[in-house]
Amino acid sequence: MRRMTDAAFRDKQLAGTTEPHVAPVNALVDALRDREGRGTVPHLAPLHGGTGSLLLVLLPGPGSADGLLCVENDDPASVELSSAFSGLGIPPSTYTLWNAYPWATGDRVDDEHVTAGVDPLLRVVDLLPELQLVLLCGRTAQSSWVHALKRRPYLERSVATVVAAEPGTDPATNQAAYTEAQQLLWTL
Repeated sequence: MRRMTDAAFRDKQLAGTTEPHVAPVNALVDALRDREGRGTVPHLAPLHGGTGSLLLVLLPGPGSADGLLCVENDDPASVELSSAFSGLGIPPSTYTLWNAYPWATGDRVDDEHVTAGVDPLLRVVDLLPELQLVLLCGRTAQSSWVHALKRRPYLERSVATVVAAEPGTDPATNQAAYTEAQQLLWTL
């Protein structure tokens, strides 16, 4: 059973979205919600590192904004990340999840979405002063990071990157990327 299906765990995570380590990220989420009619953005669960994160896991986009950004959700991406990171000894408190296109959409994320998501991505990066590594999960995340680097080229020198497939699509191949991320985290 995933922990977000446990009512007590879920309620604790929902109640903790204003905890100091995630409050700045969730304030950004609140500012982004319904901006220009784009829709909602899920809050970051306090299970994650927030402003103390060493690793940013960049995903393509939320399928829905129900609930929270959390590796304890039931979706295939969360299940894969939680299992792999737990097996590698990477605790959720060391990383933050974010979406290249942060607004919930039922549609496939396209180039227009990627462009719209670059400013919010850079704002999240600004909130993570300890950031050492970005795990780019899928082509959309990779494209988003390329756009972000064009606006802030110094990030290429100060933040390492690891490329993976979109979680939930190819767990066996992604395991090598997750292992690389784990090794980099402990050596950077």
